[in-house]
Amino acid sequence: MNVAGPAIKLIRDLVRHVNSSASRIQAFNEIAERECFPTKVGLVLDVPNRWNSTHGMILEAVEYKIVLKRYATSQQQPFLTEDEWSKAESIGKFLGVFEETTKAFTVDRFSTAHLFLVNVLYIHQALRTHTWQHQVIKELAKSNG
Repeated sequence: MNVAGPAIKLIRDLVRHVNSSASRIQAFNEIAERECFPTKVGLVLDVPNRWNSTHGMILEAVEYKIVLKRYATSQQQPFLTEDEWSKAESIGKFLGVFEETTKAFTVDRFSTAHLFLVNVLYIHQALRTHTWQHQVIKELAKSNG
């Protein structure tokens, strides 16, 4: 995750900042209400070594991007550039493929061959599609190659 790491770290730090006190959550929720978003008890914060929790954090951050930007500005916190958002969103979409496949395998105790093959092909197609279409995924592949 070295390629998108700085963007993910900024999201993580901002979410941690919001979640750190009731008054900050209240300030976040006031902005959310003004922007017609549902209020939150707290934002999803990932566990850095669990990719699926990072996926959940990115999805929620993307959904609340406008609110997070206004909150960061009002609290004088660092915020992501459009390029960093693009990287985070690409990683989030990419991890979504693995999230769906992981769910498919873990729902059934005894995965059959047809279920296994369909999901392996789904991952294969996602790797081919995402690798060629998203620059951040290309950079990710090169950095680990």
